[in-house]
Amino acid sequence: MMAGAVKNEVSALSVLLRRLYVHRTGIDHAYTERRNFSSVCLQHRSQIVPLVKTVPGSATPNSHWQNVVCTGSVSGSYLWSRRTYAKAPPSQPKKPLSFDYSGDLMTQAPLSPQDLHTNFRRVPQLDELSESVQKLCTIDFASGSEKKLHRKAEMKERILLLFGSEADREMQVAMLTVDIRNMIPHILGMKKDKLNKSMLVEKIQMRKKILKILRRTDYQRFLWLLQELHIRYVLHPLYYRRVTKKYRRKQEVWEAANSLRLKKIAALKDQLEAEKAEFLRYKEKALKQIEEDAKHYDLDLGTFEEELKRKRIGKTYPRIYTWEERQQMEKDAAMK
Repeated sequence: MMAGAVKNEVSALSVLLRRLYVHRTGIDHAYTERRNFSSVCLQHRSQIVPLVKTVPGSATPNSHWQNVVCTGSVSGSYLWSRRTYAKAPPSQPKKPLSFDYSGDLMTQAPLSPQDLHTNFRRVPQLDELSESVQKLCTIDFASGSEKKLHRKAEMKERILLLFGSEADREMQVAMLTVDIRNMIPHILGMKKDKLNKSMLVEKIQMRKKILKILRRTDYQRFLWLLQELHIRYVLHPLYYRRVTKKYRRKQEVWEAANSLRLKKIAALKDQLEAEKAEFLRYKEKALKQIEEDAKHYDLDLGTFEEELKRKRIGKTYPRIYTWEERQQMEKDAAMK
């Protein structure tokens, strides 16, 4: 009995060791083949993805797996598998870059290439030089920074002519306007230029701040400046609410109800106008009949009108005093 039990235990142990060896060698073989396959994929610049080794006679994967057989120098066949339902949510389209909030109602006006640059207008005896030298002093041969200086010089002359030499805030707004209108086309063409974009936003906010101060100090000059520079000034909202889905739905319901209300009011007004002509004709006939009856019976219409007038119910309301009257009342009370 003891010999048989020992023999069974030895045979069971040998089977277990054999299964463990086969399992271990199979894992090592799959690992080496996967490593070889990844090196081949790197050579072909392919994307390395999780692999599933096909076993002859095994069931095919489920329908939610998309299988593509990858052939190559690797021994055996492998499947490139990915789940079709695990897709990234569609990204919302980005809003186009725009600077409409700046308030500029016009773009930068193009310069005439034959105009003389402001830096060379005071050069003596420029007309006596050759034609080629005179062309070099025109806008056509000026760089971007030189054109910007030319625009600023012309704007400065215009502001001095309109507002005088003491218009410091008007001059700052004008110079910032030249910079803003000169930078907007560059930023719209070079969207990766983050530094100049931040500088442009800073200039727009600085101009708004100066316009706000000018509006508070001198409103007439503020309106005049906006008209000359073609700028629209938009007041900052006193209350800002984040637009949520719930708020948007409420707004849509309110707009629909308001449009229906306005339609009903318009229909009632049309009906009233249609009935008004008929009522006026009836009123005229009734007044004529009343006058004829009064003459026939020798009645005084004045007394009837006074009796028919409705007497207003007398109600006393507290008087609302002005600020000056309240100040005077406080002084009188203090004197007493």
